[in-house]
Amino acid sequence: MNGLKGNRRLAAAGATLMLAAAMLVTAAPAGATTVAGAQPAATTATSIFYVKNANSGRCLTSDQLTAYYNSVYTANCVNAGSQRWRIVGGQFQTQGGTGYCLDTDNVEIFTWACFGPDYYPGSVPYQRWLVDSTEKKWVKNQAMQFCMHSFGGAGEYVVPRTCGNTASRWIFVAA
Repeated sequence: MNGLKGNRRLAAAGATLMLAAAMLVTAAPAGATTVAGAQPAATTATSIFYVKNANSGRCLTSDQLTAYYNSVYTANCVNAGSQRWRIVGGQFQTQGGTGYCLDTDNVEIFTWACFGPDYYPGSVPYQRWLVDSTEKKWVKNQAMQFCMHSFGGAGEYVVPRTCGNTASRWIFVAA
């Protein structure tokens, strides 16, 4: 009987967590959608955003080659798939040709094949990003605890840095 009670408690806890995760996307002023909460970024499959550098307004852009290092930079927003990001469970997946996810190794931020919990589960936190609820957001890596950083110049690579600088702030605009 105690085993059954424990299973029910686990099931109830899991349902509560799923409900909380589903509530991470909130409406922003003027009908724009934004990512909220210091939790992994939005969890719905329809959460597609332009992620703009708060300093310059330039878009987070993914190189669409399979070579991955130095493959994430800021560029003028041109409505390209490489500038649209599907955000699911804290993973930022480019909507460009490769469909890769934002990843890091503590030296660089790049794109790499997306990991799921059944595929290299130890690597999943390197592809998970926490987003705060302010208008100009910190985007912090779950594993390494640093923020995406770029002064926003055209073609400037996005790099890992300690959170706290305005160059580590991003604005999310529904695509």
